[in-house]
Amino acid sequence: DTDTKQEEAKNPDFKRAEDKATKAIQKHAMFIGGEEYNYQMDETFILLGKARYHGHRFIQAKDAFLYVLNHYPESSEIIDAKIWTEKVNMRLNYYEMALRNLTKIKNENQDLEDDEQTHLNSILAEAHILNENYSKAIEPLNEAIKYTDSDTLKGRLLYIKGQLFNKLEQKDSANYAFQQIIEL
Repeated sequence: DTDTKQEEAKNPDFKRAEDKATKAIQKHAMFIGGEEYNYQMDETFILLGKARYHGHRFIQAKDAFLYVLNHYPESSEIIDAKIWTEKVNMRLNYYEMALRNLTKIKNENQDLEDDEQTHLNSILAEAHILNENYSKAIEPLNEAIKYTDSDTLKGRLLYIKGQLFNKLEQKDSANYAFQQIIEL
């Protein structure tokens, strides 16, 4: 009980977001006869899942994302729900499963928006890193860097890339990645 209160105290915004999403679902969901009539509920479940994820409530977060996957297969948020489900899997130490599923998402969805490409590839790189496949993380990092418009995120990804090259003892490549950060 004390741990729960401390966790809530550390993340009051996530708790508030979760409460708001839960309230919205309770008041506005119109799931009738196996069909949802409120077109914004998928986004609300995504918000609920993200709030729970950031509040370190991974099982509950996964439930919210899986709800979207199971009840809203035509949702515009389906890729986001799939990626976040795999982020949860990684937090639950299911690295290999997350890697397989992320690779499948990437292979099956060549026409993603730039922000989805960035998110998917950065998480795919993280899955490779957690599986200690450092050299395999470089290609998805390059893809994420290519698709992002944010210089801050680009710098962060380039820094990770430089660290990976250092770990792989490829000093010239590491220095080039770090030089790219400086040029930003």
